[in-house]
Amino acid sequence: MFAWATNLLVDKQKKLKPSFIVSRTYLWETIGLSIGGLIFNFFLITSIFPFPRSLNNQSLKFRYPNLVESVNSLYGNIIVTQKQGQYNFYEGGQLVGSSQETEKSEYLAHLILSQHQEPKKILIVGGGLDGLINEILKYPFIKKVDYLEIDPQLVTTTRKYLPVYLNKALEDPRVKINLVDGRKFL
Repeated sequence: MFAWATNLLVDKQKKLKPSFIVSRTYLWETIGLSIGGLIFNFFLITSIFPFPRSLNNQSLKFRYPNLVESVNSLYGNIIVTQKQGQYNFYEGGQLVGSSQETEKSEYLAHLILSQHQEPKKILIVGGGLDGLINEILKYPFIKKVDYLEIDPQLVTTTRKYLPVYLNKALEDPRVKINLVDGRKFL
């Protein structure tokens, strides 16, 4: 194509230097390539695949066969799956919590609270949505729980699928959910 365009310009403009003709041919080829690329990306691809969001959800169903919801946030893709009444929450492909992990939450809460005689203030940096806060609030001497989560979309999406008793724990007056990076909070 380039050789044909160069010959065409040489025949029409015999007065010009050959180097000028070649550079002009390169310019027009680059412009054509850019316009063609834009047309292909924004018009042809969207007409071939008019539903990219549903295509993305279909591809996620292969990796997560029990997919309930997929949400994009600033910090990653949040995926909710369900199996046998339990919701699992993934962010960026990593499991970040589950709606029924009571044993893990109990163990972690007892381990944390056994490190001090009578803690009054607790700081949780991420990972508190799966029952940890509920287990910590069972201790009567707890006065305040600060829960830090960097991704507000994760909190919103997860709370839709949590059991009622876990949502009540998050609404307890002793609990403050801070949507901030833990490093900035400290």
